[in-house]
Amino acid sequence: MCAKVKISTQAVPDAVVVTPQSSTILVGGQPDWVIAQLYLNGQPYKLAGIGITFFSDNDTVATLPSVKTNVTDVNGQAWIPLTSNMNAGQVHVTAQASIVHITNLTDTTTVNVVNWGTISGIVTDKNKNGIPDATVSLWNCYYNETSGGWEPTSYVMAPENPQLTNTGRTAAVGMYTF
Repeated sequence: MCAKVKISTQAVPDAVVVTPQSSTILVGGQPDWVIAQLYLNGQPYKLAGIGITFFSDNDTVATLPSVKTNVTDVNGQAWIPLTSNMNAGQVHVTAQASIVHITNLTDTTTVNVVNWGTISGIVTDKNKNGIPDATVSLWNCYYNETSGGWEPTSYVMAPENPQLTNTGRTAAVGMYTF
């Protein structure tokens, strides 16, 4: 009597890396996504069907859904929504993949949940008259200690700003609010 046994020769991932779609989300804002990516030898590994379980450490700040396990897609990624609550703070989200009953791959990421804020002003000419239809841009900045000044890092999209038109221009009297 003989039996045929098929042995899989597919490589096994050696890491999982978890990242937030956005590292900062707003209190009471729209849910955001946390993504777990399988890796093999430092490169993203496209392997579908691997169960990834997500955990968070601060449900007062943001929560994951009740079902916390998703399977990887054809790109080797599993996604899960993260919903902010009404408290600002930090939440750490961990992803864990169990591979071949003996290997547990884990990684943790941090998401900051921040309160809403307002930046407003009036664009004026030298006579302090409001300038209608002026272009206003909001940027994330950091303080450069070497140069002693603030430097922009990225443009902030503010599509739901009630006092700007859809093109980012000031209102009729030169007012803007982000």
